[in-house]
Parts: sequence; C-alpha cells; structure tokens
Amino acid sequence: MASKIKVDTLETANGSGTIALSNQLTGMTYESMAAGSVIQVATKSHSQNSEVTTTSTSYVALGTAFELAVTPKYANSLIICEIHLGMQYNDDANSALICVITKAGSVMNSDTYGSSYSRVNGSKSYTSNTLREFDVAGGTSAITYGMSFKGQGGNTVFGYHGNGAYNITLTEIKQ
Repeated sequence: MASKIKVDTLETANGSGTIALSNQLTGMTYESMAAGSVIQVATKSHSQNSEVTTTSTSYVALGTAFELAVTPKYANSLIICEIHLGMQYNDDANSALICVITKAGSVMNSDTYGSSYSRVNGSKSYTSNTLREFDVAGGTSAITYGMSFKGQGGNTVFGYHGNGAYNITLTEIKQ
C-alpha cells in the first residue's frame, strides 16, 4: 500500500532554513502544472549568407529554413513566438524593409519591422531586431510559425549574415 503525507507547511526542525530533497519528485506532468506555467519551449537557429531579393509589394516567405513548428498540449494555450534576427539589406532611398511573423503561412500582424530610411541608393545597412507575437493555439495539432518580408518603396535586397542571424523561439504557456 502506498503512503501519503498531507501537510500545509513543511519546515526545518528549528523553523528556519531550507529543506533538502535527496530524491527528485516524480509524477509531475504538464497536466498537473498551474495556469501560467511554461509547458514547452522550442527553438531553432539558422544562418544564411546568400541574399533573397524581391520587388513584390506582397509578403514573401523565407522558406522552411526560417520556420518552426510546435504541437500545443492544450487548445487554449498561449503561444509566444519570438524571432530574433540580424540582417543586412540594401534598398532604394526612402524605402523600408517590413518583416512579419507568419502562422501556417499567413501574416499574423502587419506591424512594421523597419521604418523609412533616407540613404544613398545602393548603400547597405546592418540591423537587428526582435519580432514578437502572442497567439492562442486554437487546437492541439502542429502549428508552424515563420517569417515573411517585403520592401516598401522600391527593390529590396535582403541578406542574412552568418553567426546566428536568425533565431526563433516558441513558448507554450498553460492558460
């Protein structure tokens, strides 16, 4: 027969200090975790030195190398998608580079990554930023998040540098 200990407070003999556990607790699963707990975290890094170019005014997906999927444990979980990127880009004067997070290939939000810059045509700029979206899972099937971009006001040359140019982190929070 298994034994159970039920207590409201666990203290040391003299009422102060910490209690050391010699064995790990077992039986703790994501089902038993409280709302607000981190259920899982998935990460992916990618470096790319070749350039991707577009003159499109519609968003262009960067492909599967720039995507990450998560399978939520709960349909009502909060998924936090963070994309950290560093890039070099070359665009026409007074144009902007706009990057967005995508969910299953669709733009989640049209927030502007870059703003308008004035510079001599053909100049290259290096910049880094973090894109962040909060999403409700909506189911327990795999969800793929990624990034798309477009140029505003002219031809945009979009190039990644090596050494950790792109990092995506997906965090599931129990609701």
